Amino acid sequence: EMDAEASAEIVADMREFRALKILEEFELDDVTDVISELEEPDRVRLLSKLSPEKAKQVRALLKYAPETAGGVMNPNFISVQEYMTVNEAIEHIRRLKDKISHMTYVYVVDKSKKLKGFFSMKDLVLAKADEKIANIMQTDLKGVCSVNEDREKIALTMGELNLYELPVVDDQGRLL
Repeated sequence: EMDAEASAEIVADMREFRALKILEEFELDDVTDVISELEEPDRVRLLSKLSPEKAKQVRALLKYAPETAGGVMNPNFISVQEYMTVNEAIEHIRRLKDKISHMTYVYVVDKSKKLKGFFSMKDLVLAKADEKIANIMQTDLKGVCSVNEDREKIALTMGELNLYELPVVDDQGRLL
């Protein structure tokens, strides 16, 4: 719950094995915030020793300016395709349970990962097992933000729309 600068200072002073253990447990956006605040030698050293998958994802997030949607986004989300049935979507989500610590919405994307809609877990649970996702998803995509959008504008949008999270898309509308 500390700010990234204070967290980075503490991580830099820790023994490496302990710092790595803690960073591996953090959500990707939090690891990225802490890593970005480290001095370059510590950043390089710790990134090289994180798990390969996590290090790759952190490096990708570090490419975005910290004051943008890309800089604050968490790339761990659940997405399904609109042709799936509710049962297929539930099975898909179950397979991903270890990769996602929390989820507010499930996003619907096409084969090229373009955002088409979303639904809540409540919508999913209350739907009939053989119903198509296309029939339960909401297509009114309020609050979708560009990867380069200013984070303060995003925070205002979240407050205005009373949303816990907003989908972040690239220039082609692909969900990031």
